[in-house]
Amino acid sequence: MINRDYQYMKRAERLADFRIEERSLYLFERDAEYRSYACADIIRANQTNIAVVELEYIEKDEMRVVDSSAPNIPLGSQKAIEELVQSFGYRRVYIDVTGMNVRISAALLLRLTSMGVETHAVYAEPNKYLSEQFHKEGE
Repeated sequence: MINRDYQYMKRAERLADFRIEERSLYLFERDAEYRSYACADIIRANQTNIAVVELEYIEKDEMRVVDSSAPNIPLGSQKAIEELVQSFGYRRVYIDVTGMNVRISAALLLRLTSMGVETHAVYAEPNKYLSEQFHKEGE
């Protein structure tokens, strides 16, 4: 059981201050919002010794590495996900769940933690929540 995991949370108030540990693998998936790939852009511009890898969800519960000719990776395959991580040579993985399809993030979290890989989740909050658009009239 995870207890008091908030004690291990690192927080950057500004995206420009975002940093991760060197010799890490950073996985993300791009969506329509800039915040889904903002951290990846910051890491590429400001840090070295980090493999920044963009993933994409493929129908039938597979993902692929963008700009790679490697075959699709079945999300249910422990071996395929292990091979992906080992191909970069790092035992520390950051999963940016901000724009990531939940089927990818859930599979990665399950497989990586069961492999004993040091795994971190990253989420970039929006600047402003527009909650008023979700209120019903009269509430």
